[in-house]
Amino acid sequence: MKKIILNFAKEFEADIKSIPATIERRESKKAAAFLIVFSIIFTGFPLVALAWALRTGQYDPRMLYVAIPFPVIGIVVLLYGMNLGIRKTAVDIGYDEVRYFFTSLFKSVTWTEPRAAYRGILLRKQMRGDQYYNIIELLHDRGDRRIELAVYMMNLVPEAYVRERWEDYSRRFGLSALRETADGVTSRASADASSPLRDVPPEDALPSGALSAPPAGIALVSSPGVEELLVTAKRTLRPGLVVLMALAALLVWIGFFSQDDPSINFLFVGGFGALLWAWLNLYTMMDLFTMQSLRFGADKVILSRKTPFGHTSGKSLYAGQIKDVRVDTGTVHRVNALIIETGDADIQMGHGLPLSALRWMRDFTIENIRSS
Repeated sequence: MKKIILNFAKEFEADIKSIPATIERRESKKAAAFLIVFSIIFTGFPLVALAWALRTGQYDPRMLYVAIPFPVIGIVVLLYGMNLGIRKTAVDIGYDEVRYFFTSLFKSVTWTEPRAAYRGILLRKQMRGDQYYNIIELLHDRGDRRIELAVYMMNLVPEAYVRERWEDYSRRFGLSALRETADGVTSRASADASSPLRDVPPEDALPSGALSAPPAGIALVSSPGVEELLVTAKRTLRPGLVVLMALAALLVWIGFFSQDDPSINFLFVGGFGALLWAWLNLYTMMDLFTMQSLRFGADKVILSRKTPFGHTSGKSLYAGQIKDVRVDTGTVHRVNALIIETGDADIQMGHGLPLSALRWMRDFTIENIRSS
């Protein structure tokens, strides 16, 4: 089942074993055939009905309300389906140049670019329709000269698989592995694309300069053999939480107290309000009395929560396996966060902190990993 989902979520993936290489990309022939058949039926049915009515003398002018717009829509769908079936993109990647060919029902495009004009293999995120995608492309300074090498649905294709393909393309082309993040584009030399961060020369990875004092919302605690980074900023001390609590209280009042004999619908509203009120209070207590903690020591990086009773078990990564530390869009509420990953797993913290604070956390983390 996982293999079926993975194949479905890989919208496109160029199979490049060596250079020179040829990439061909076509649209789904099944989708094209379906649209063509659908358009023929959609167009033909009202026209056949109109012809039959004219022949039998049962014609009614109101039939034109269907007989005119349906064929127009059907012709549009037919053209779209034919375009899907014909549309083709081909890219020849040679030692010295890249040649691009695009053919569709309505236009044809051909151009050639020097291979040297491509400066890296870029991994970026993009939203298309209502779906986020991970896109790997051969990067050119001109957007219309970029070559897509792979397109994956973010929620269905594991990040580890995406990273493996990105690193492989970087090695195949001998170009830097570039990554578009919330903090700009990071770069890694192709020879170091799959190496752990602490084995990468500082000039070939994101450098961490001299650290200043921790910014507001961040605290450092040092003890023998352990450096601990704490997020002291509180997410709940915001007007939005007060509004949500007021809404929960209003729902409880409507459900349980606004009528002497509330109906089942009112009780449902009140129950939902009570659950929301309980969840908000639990979230507030957790936020006020615990802190996100990132500990460095014994060749491990451990993310947990520091409570009045000690640290939770949390999640740990071996420092020697960490490949990347960056500021990027996290999976929680799609806001910026510090992301530390090995390729197979990651830990995220500091969601929603100012970019300056996240950058400081990134540099502090890189410095500790390099010195571990």
